[in-house]
Amino acid sequence: MESKICTTCGVEKNIEMFVSHLDLKRGKRYYRSKCKECKNLLAKLNRVSKPSKRIRWTYEMIKQESSKYHHKIDFIKNSPSAYNAARKRNIVEEVCSHMEPLGDSYRRIVYSYEFADNYVYVGLTSNKNRRHLQHMNDKKGPVYNHRNKTNLIPVHKIISNGYISHKQAQKLEKETIENYRKYGWLLLNSTAPGGLGGHTLKWTEDSLREEALKYKTRKEMSEKSGKAYSTIRKRNLLHLLSHMDWILNPNRSIEECINTAKKYTTLRDFKKENAKLYWWINRRKLDDVVFSHLKKRKKWTLEEAVSISKKYETIKDFYENDLKAYRYLVERDDFYELTKHLKRLR
Repeated sequence: MESKICTTCGVEKNIEMFVSHLDLKRGKRYYRSKCKECKNLLAKLNRVSKPSKRIRWTYEMIKQESSKYHHKIDFIKNSPSAYNAARKRNIVEEVCSHMEPLGDSYRRIVYSYEFADNYVYVGLTSNKNRRHLQHMNDKKGPVYNHRNKTNLIPVHKIISNGYISHKQAQKLEKETIENYRKYGWLLLNSTAPGGLGGHTLKWTEDSLREEALKYKTRKEMSEKSGKAYSTIRKRNLLHLLSHMDWILNPNRSIEECINTAKKYTTLRDFKKENAKLYWWINRRKLDDVVFSHLKKRKKWTLEEAVSISKKYETIKDFYENDLKAYRYLVERDDFYELTKHLKRLR
């Protein structure tokens, strides 16, 4: 067995203990001067251990970190590692006991602002602290305007027992408004009760369809019902607008479209250079009239494609001379059976 002396430790060892590499130009194999044992030993000595950035969360550390936040969602977003450590130990409820609960898209809290002059505002929200700041600082809000007008400080009351489902909150808000009216209170609310705010839950696909059917054009809907129109676009529910006219140029006539289409021989060229006009014609269902003279894509049949393939002797000739028929057949699972009469050169 061939052996070699290591230049580091000076010991003669088997040639297999040395790392080899191949010289591609000369076609020879060379061996390094250090054996594997010395190479591994030097690698360990030169290795610098990096300090771990991972925090080992103790109970006291998790408790201290959670005390910085007032809501659980802030704890999750700003300190996910501490929250995950608490979740693994099943102490989330314990360390978050001081936090104030928040609503969401399906939970609301009902509140009111009572003024000494017998005016009241009733509403519902998913975040009572944020909504309170809005009422106190929003110059367009009814509570802010009435407070500045009368110099009266309203009494803020929570009507519901914490955050409840949005359907229960809508029902409770209507009942609360009726009770205030019954006892002679004057309402500051400008909108009808029961609205959830935004368009996440207010607009369902059925309600959007009903709203869209009121208008004949997109422009009319965007001007008169902008929130519903923007919701349809954001949710990609454009099929709800299919009954509307897509007005790109109201002064365009059919004769103008036909004269433009006569400049082209294929529908593909027309669509490539006049994309807006093409879609304007299609949405008005005028394609049969305008594109009657244009060549459309041929629809192949199996019998026609097979009969064309029988004109050739090899599969290569079939591919080079009738590419469209070849592509139609090659997409089928029984391509080899249909073209077994053709020779395949190898």
